[in-house]
Amino acid sequence: MELELTEYNEDRNRQFSLLLEKQRFELSQTDNEITNLGINVTDLAETIQNIHFFAANPSGHLSSQ
Repeated sequence: MELELTEYNEDRNRQFSLLLEKQRFELSQTDNEITNLGINVTDLAETIQNIHFFAANPSGHLSSQ
């Protein structure tokens, strides 16, 4: 039983290591794409804050939220 638990834990650790490596790679790719596009995260956040969202009220008129 102890050997099975040890093997299970080792397998889980390998799976977590692979997942972590995959996530690091994807994050690195995203970071490179952002850098290549010249997008500054602070500028992007400010732009998003300046966007006005509109929702239709039941009468069918648009209202700013």
